[in-house]
Amino acid sequence: MQQPASNTPGDVLVNNSPALLKFICGSLATSVEVFIHRDIGERYLGTQAAAVLVIVPLFGLGWEGYDLRLLFWFLPAYLVMCLIARIGMLKRRWRGEQGHSYYTGWPRGFSGRGKVSELTMKRFLEPLAILTIGGFVCALDPPLGTYLMFAAGGLFISVNLSAEEDRTRVLDMHDAVIHQELIAERFRDLRRDQF
Repeated sequence: MQQPASNTPGDVLVNNSPALLKFICGSLATSVEVFIHRDIGERYLGTQAAAVLVIVPLFGLGWEGYDLRLLFWFLPAYLVMCLIARIGMLKRRWRGEQGHSYYTGWPRGFSGRGKVSELTMKRFLEPLAILTIGGFVCALDPPLGTYLMFAAGGLFISVNLSAEEDRTRVLDMHDAVIHQELIAERFRDLRRDQF
């Protein structure tokens, strides 16, 4: 006899932990991407962008006795950057330009003409830059600096998970093409045998 599936809160958390990790890392990434990217996709700033307004205050709870003013000044700056991104989205829509609606944005100051690809920039150089900035800020304001270092980690994980998901889709498409070629070859052989 098969045991019924357990639905305790612990089981639900364990079963959904990869999605939760991806959401938290995506929210941490979004909190810095609005500062370092332009031309963000129309639907990118969604739930995970709103979650930043909860994550930052929750992060501040762990810093009892510290001055949290700079950490909480980060939130209005973040909201201003979200507004700027949203205005850019509306301008592109008005001009009839339609890119990928979940695009994380083009790195500011990145020409794309050098030897470094956009993906390499986003996977490695941006998280490293945010981590370095966070380290310097940490010397002046430990709560904000530490948050930036966590955001760098979230950015690294988020971008690399997304890149791996894209690679899996590409491999699936490649396998499907090979499979269809084999089926087409069998079909041609079948047709030859009939005539």
